[in-house]
Amino acid sequence: MITKEECKEFVYTLPNFPIRNDWIVANGYPCSASSIYKLFGAYSNFKDYCNKSLTKEDCKEFALKVKEETGKFPVSENWIVNNGYPCSYDSIRKLFKTYNNFRDYCGEPHIVRTEEISLEWLKSKCIIDDNDCWNWGKSLQNGLYGSTRNKGRTQSTHVLSYTLKNGNIPKDFVVRHICNNKTCCNPDHLKLGTHRDNQLDSRCYRKGVKLTEDNIKSIKQDMLKQDFSIRGNKNNFDKKWSKQFNVSIRSISYVRINKTWKDIII
Repeated sequence: MITKEECKEFVYTLPNFPIRNDWIVANGYPCSASSIYKLFGAYSNFKDYCNKSLTKEDCKEFALKVKEETGKFPVSENWIVNNGYPCSYDSIRKLFKTYNNFRDYCGEPHIVRTEEISLEWLKSKCIIDDNDCWNWGKSLQNGLYGSTRNKGRTQSTHVLSYTLKNGNIPKDFVVRHICNNKTCCNPDHLKLGTHRDNQLDSRCYRKGVKLTEDNIKSIKQDMLKQDFSIRGNKNNFDKKWSKQFNVSIRSISYVRINKTWKDIII
């Protein structure tokens, strides 16, 4: 098994520090990229170990090289390691806060949107799937929600979509995804609700969770009528409701012992 120090010694024999995708044994490297990850956890940790952490100047040099080769300065969506870039867009944001700050650093003018933002414009930037979800095809916040610049500030695309169709959002309300697809900004898949509604949505849509708030109320109302001190009542109760709602017996038992859905009180 190759050691951390051997990886470090190898990169010092190269004219330039390699990017993650270079680590292929067939290309003469002592190990694969997966081995680097096992040793260091992340490629950035490996760079730190080699005192080769990516700097602002490295990013500038790479971007200007792309511009020289293609005639265009790269846009934010290009910054993907799998595209051959030295880091992801998240790393650019950590270094520069915004992409326009990075453009400033490289002596490039800001990109000014000339199109008017409308539902049609939003839809044109999306990938439409079989469920008619408008999946935002550009930058994402935390890898989940679509985002774009609007009137000088960054805004979530699902919130923008809702307001374009329905007007301003009342105080203390949020925009919920009834399709359970956080990248979707189809206004027909969006609905207003409270923060509590949003939390319940999130919980109900988790993998394997089929129970709803109404289901829980039915279960807990029946619990009030039961005497669980009688032998067998617990098992019979759990089996009855698991069959009723087509969930596992364990899911019902967790409700019964108040391990899950604690906030639903009868």
